[in-house]
Amino acid sequence: MINFSLERGNFFASPINFHSHVSPAKEWETWMRDIFANPNFVRRLKSAGIYDAILMSKIHIRRDTRGLAFFVSRWCIETHTFFLAWGELTITVEDVVSLLNLPTFRSVCPSYISLNPTEERCMSTLERGIHDSTKEEEIGKSSKWPSLSGWIRYWRVINKVRSSEASFANIITLWLSRHIFEDGAPFDGFKKELLPLAIILAAGEFVPLAVIFWRGPTTS
Repeated sequence: MINFSLERGNFFASPINFHSHVSPAKEWETWMRDIFANPNFVRRLKSAGIYDAILMSKIHIRRDTRGLAFFVSRWCIETHTFFLAWGELTITVEDVVSLLNLPTFRSVCPSYISLNPTEERCMSTLERGIHDSTKEEEIGKSSKWPSLSGWIRYWRVINKVRSSEASFANIITLWLSRHIFEDGAPFDGFKKELLPLAIILAAGEFVPLAVIFWRGPTTS
């Protein structure tokens, strides 16, 4: 039926790019093992409600592209629902919580994040790391941000600081960039704008990531 509708010109075929990753980044699992050996960091992750969600990022997932393409083809932009043979459905916050183990409660409003002096120093350390890792990686003029693999290499191999506040925050930034707020631009990019959020999470604060993921970070 879909092919027939395309041939008749009822609607136009559009390419679909699935930006979600199906396997961890290079050296990600090794770095996580190093960081998760620190009981203080584990305690903070559990306090922030993201311990299980970050552990899930080590899973290798098989992507059913054909099935996903068919599912997406049933999307209705007017109602924001999927129309299937047996009925109608949509994605809810409850689905996000069940599938990704993201928290819905909050102790900090993500729209009004304010960093204390210690967190500001952590922010400065991470920003210097962006500059240094970009130079080390020799990305060139086309990009001013390090790739995820370059960022991991900088902190694990070159910097070798694995238990600092900055290390806690930057592994969360990587996780947010690659697994939660991946938008394909760039596909393997590190998102500097997520640093304040990562620093707050690294401190053990609750942030409603499930709601942000469901609505999209630009509308939160």
